[in-house]
Amino acid sequence: MRPGLEVRRLLVGLALLPVVAGAQGGAPCLAGLHGTWRGTGRVAGRDVVMQQEWRPALGGSFSELTMTHRLPTDTARIVFEGRGFYRATGDTVSGTWMDARGYTMTLRGSCRDQTLAMEWSGAERGATHYTRHAAGTLEVVDLVDTPGGRREFGRSRLQRVTPAVELVGRDVISTQAPEFATAVTADGRELFFNRASADRSVLTLMVSRKDASGQYTAPRTLPFSGTARDIDPFLSLDGRRLYFSSDRPRAGRPVASFSTWYVERTASGWSAPVDPGAPLNSDSADVFVSMSRDGEFVFSSTRDGARRIYTTRESNGHWVVPRLLPMVDSVGASNPMISPSGRYLVYVKDVPGRAADLLVACRSERGFGAGVPLSINSPYAEFAPAFSLDESTLYFTSERPGIVGPAPAGSGRRVTCIQCPGTPSSPPADSCFDRRFGEAHLPRVLTPPPCLSSTRPPRRSSRRDSSAAKASGNLRAARRD
Repeated sequence: MRPGLEVRRLLVGLALLPVVAGAQGGAPCLAGLHGTWRGTGRVAGRDVVMQQEWRPALGGSFSELTMTHRLPTDTARIVFEGRGFYRATGDTVSGTWMDARGYTMTLRGSCRDQTLAMEWSGAERGATHYTRHAAGTLEVVDLVDTPGGRREFGRSRLQRVTPAVELVGRDVISTQAPEFATAVTADGRELFFNRASADRSVLTLMVSRKDASGQYTAPRTLPFSGTARDIDPFLSLDGRRLYFSSDRPRAGRPVASFSTWYVERTASGWSAPVDPGAPLNSDSADVFVSMSRDGEFVFSSTRDGARRIYTTRESNGHWVVPRLLPMVDSVGASNPMISPSGRYLVYVKDVPGRAADLLVACRSERGFGAGVPLSINSPYAEFAPAFSLDESTLYFTSERPGIVGPAPAGSGRRVTCIQCPGTPSSPPADSCFDRRFGEAHLPRVLTPPPCLSSTRPPRRSSRRDSSAAKASGNLRAARRD
C-alpha cells in the first residue's frame, strides 16, 4: 500500500498473472514495439504465420527483434527466422540483421511517431516498415530493390499477444470486501493478504491455506493482527519471518505514520510483533518491504520529505543505515518489489491523468533503469506487486470492476463505483488504456524484460497454482510460461 492512500486504494482484490513485463531500451518509438506480436501475411509469394518478439538487449542499449515464419498448414515448423539489433539515437536508428539464409544486413533508418522505417543493405537491398495502429496491431511491409525498381514482396498484419487475467481465490480470498497485497510461501500452500472492513477503517492481515485438492480454505485473521492497521505482508524467502507495515504504537515514538514490523515463525506459531527501530524505521512513513535472495532489502519511505525507494541490509542482527536505491525513477515511486534474483524491480507510480500503474525496471551496473509499464495495467489502479519464489508468478492488486462492493458513504472513496458487482470486467474500448502516453497499447504484452531474457529461474514442481494463471478482483496474478 502506498503512503497517503491508506483509504482510497483499499478498494481492490488480488490478482495472478505470468511474471513478464513491458521491456526497456531504445527510443520511445522502439520501446512501443517491445512485446510479442503474432499474425498472418503473405511474404515472398506464400502465406505465412509470422511472430515477432521485440525486447531490450545488451543492458537496454539496443532493441532486439526475433522473427519467425511458419506455414498456416504446419505451424509447428519454422520455415524462416531472423534476428535484428536496433539502436536509436534521437529519431535515427541503426543496426544489424541476420537470418537463416546466412545473410547479414546493415540497417539504417528512422523511428518517428508510430512507424519504424528501416533501409537494409548487404546481400540484398530494400526496406521494411513497421507501423503500429491504434487497434493494437502492427503492420509490417517488406520492400526489395530489383533491376526494375523497388517492389513490395511482403505484407503482414500482427496483433499483440495478451494474456487473460483471472481472480485469485474467488469468493474465498477475493470477495466483495476490499482485499489487497499478498505474500505466498515457497510451496504455494499459504497465502497472506490484507482485508479491510466495510468502512475501510480496520486493516487486517489474514492467511488462507490450500486443502488437499489445492483449493484455498476460508481465511483467518493472523493472531497478532486485528487491532491496529496492519498492511502489506512480505514473507522472507526462507519463510521464517513475515514483515508488514503498521500504525501500531512504537515505544517512545508518536503514532504519526506507518512503520515496518515483523513476526518470527516459531514452533508454536507467530511471535509477538517486533519493531526493528532505527535506522530501518524513522518518524516518517516506512512501508512496503521486499528482499532478494542475497539479502538486499528495499522499501518505500518519506524520510527525506518525498516518497522514494531505499535499500539496506541486516548485518549481524543490525540494520545498515538505509540509502536511496540507485534507480532512474525513484521520486514518487512506491510499492517496491525486488525480484528474488535481484535482477529487476516492479514498483508503482501515479500516471498523470489516470490511476497508478505497475512498472518494471531492470538492473544494470549503475542501478535500476527507467521503469516501463507492465502490460497488465488497466485504466484502474494497479499496485502491491508480489512474486512467487521461482519468479514464475506475479501477484498484484487491481481496482478494475467486478468484485468489490460499494463503499459506505463518507468512506473517502474517490471514485463512485470501482469493483461494483455486476459491472463488466474489461475496460471500455475507448478507455485511456489505449491512449496512455499518447501511444497505442504501450506496452500491452507480457514480454520478459531484458533481465529475464537471458537466463530464467528454475521451475519448482510445487509452484503455486501450476495449472492456470489466476487473479482476483481484489487479488490478481500472472504466470510466466
